[in-house]
Amino acid sequence: MWDVRPFQFMIGTRGILDRATLIRGAQMAESVGYSHLCIHDHLLDELAPIPVLTAVAMATERLRLCPLVFNNDCVTRRSSPRSWRRLI
Repeated sequence: MWDVRPFQFMIGTRGILDRATLIRGAQMAESVGYSHLCIHDHLLDELAPIPVLTAVAMATERLRLCPLVFNNDCVTRRSSPRSWRRLI
């Protein structure tokens, strides 16, 4: 009759500035059953979404990843290669 899909949970991250905190939170979310992790790309002092999602993908097995907003027209210091070095 109806194709019922299992209920899924998403968690969002904001304001994480170091790899250890990010990885610990993502692994904990995955272990308690969250299915998705999303990252905001706003103009605050936050890391760029691609390095963050890459670090999470490297540290988890089943967590689906979701960037919410890409601020492509705004070049800030967050987008620098320094963001990659801090996370990977």
